[in-house]
Amino acid sequence: MLVVGTHRHGPVERLILGSVSAAAVAHAHCPVAVVRELPHVQPHQIPGPVVVGVDGTASSIPAIDLAFEEAALRNVDLVAVHAWSDIDLHKVRGSRDFAWDTVRTRETAALSEGLAGPVQDYPDVKVRPVVVADRPAHNLRKHAETAQLLVVGRRGRGGFPGMLLGSTSRTLTHWVSCPLIVVH
Repeated sequence: MLVVGTHRHGPVERLILGSVSAAAVAHAHCPVAVVRELPHVQPHQIPGPVVVGVDGTASSIPAIDLAFEEAALRNVDLVAVHAWSDIDLHKVRGSRDFAWDTVRTRETAALSEGLAGPVQDYPDVKVRPVVVADRPAHNLRKHAETAQLLVVGRRGRGGFPGMLLGSTSRTLTHWVSCPLIVVH
């Protein structure tokens, strides 16, 4: 794992992660931890669970594995967040054709499948699954507010295989204040 720091606090500064940090997250072939300067607490003293973003693809498996390992090492809960929607739900929720219960069941099953192996490997880690119809970056950012660590994969469900960094991980590197690990 490569660990890099950044000290950007303000909204304008957050838009510019830092050339070293941004390059490391985008190009490293190992997990990259981005640790911001936190004036109120040392990074190893941050309370809360470990949070992992699960997108239902094979690219999230290494992030899930690392998140379980970190939760076990820290002896804390693991919050596994599957925020699956990139669409404007305000437009479809009113539609009679939108089968919300069917979608929720399918997405809950996808999360359970993604967690099945690590749950057996780490029986002492208490897992809190969260399935939400929300944009992944938006929801993971909310969960990161009370987390001691956020773990995400580097690429997700997007359709641009040439991109080095997915939109969710790119957004989170700029906007979360807790330590973040981006896993290749």
